[in-house]
Amino acid sequence: MAAGDIVIRAFEVKLPNGQNWTNELYANGRHQCQLNILIKKEVEDANGSYIETPLTTTERNSATITAYGFPESVLPRGWSCDKTKNQFDVGLRPLGTEDSAEEPRAEFDPVDSSFELIKLYMRAGTSASIGTERLMAKIYVGGKTYTTNGSVGGVPFQSYVDIQLTRPYRLEINELSTYVDLDAYSHNHNKVDIDIYYMTPTVKGIRFVENRGLDSPVVVEGEGSHFHTSYVQHTNDGIRFKGGVVMVESGRLTVDKIQKDNGSGEVLYNKMSTIMRAARYRGWINTPDDNRQSGWRLWDNYGCEHVFYIGFTDKGNVLVLRT
Repeated sequence: MAAGDIVIRAFEVKLPNGQNWTNELYANGRHQCQLNILIKKEVEDANGSYIETPLTTTERNSATITAYGFPESVLPRGWSCDKTKNQFDVGLRPLGTEDSAEEPRAEFDPVDSSFELIKLYMRAGTSASIGTERLMAKIYVGGKTYTTNGSVGGVPFQSYVDIQLTRPYRLEINELSTYVDLDAYSHNHNKVDIDIYYMTPTVKGIRFVENRGLDSPVVVEGEGSHFHTSYVQHTNDGIRFKGGVVMVESGRLTVDKIQKDNGSGEVLYNKMSTIMRAARYRGWINTPDDNRQSGWRLWDNYGCEHVFYIGFTDKGNVLVLRT
């Protein structure tokens, strides 16, 4: 050995709770499972002593997760490794009803301060095989590739994490509560009347975090900038009903954002704390009837996608949600 030589004294991968098996990863391409890499690097000084030394930025950035095996191994099909946490919650959704006791959750294992910690986040998409995958850590330090399945310079490293994928779930209509505000907006101008529908998951621990809107909205002449139409249904004299998705989460919602050329009065749309909002609009629309009912997609706090369809009853006056 000579001054400047690098030695990796410790290198392992594990879950934040210190275990090496979990099923807390939904195969939806967005949900993440955190893995912790613990590493200890030493550099020889001029006196022949080894000094604990932090990884360089380049070395930290080289850290990744691969399938367990050889240094050349890559991740299984459909898997990804992120360096940063995204917006979705980790873990699995709680089971039971609102009134049931809290589910026991694994505690975090304190990290020894003598180790350098690198957090990585695994994702698995819908193309990944539902089953268990064994994963290892890999890093490039001092011109050498290290994995947690092997040894370098006589120092053995042996650790892995097994992740069993969990199938994504979808909420049913009976797992939503609905509140209808019949007085969200009404005006004599062109007989405009708007009802706002609020849908909220009743399942414990689930909330919608992203409204993706309709896959293929009806093309409506004068469609507002913050609305996706699911159906148009005539009444008489050019007055029609349309129902669809409100595509605004904050700020003011005015009539012209739902349907143009019908005034710019303010529509009350924030009575309930949910981003799953639909509206039934009645007013003048120069568009023929269309009952497309395209899929309405929403993502929840675990990244699971839920698809609903907006239909109608009472000749278009009342929205009906279905899966």
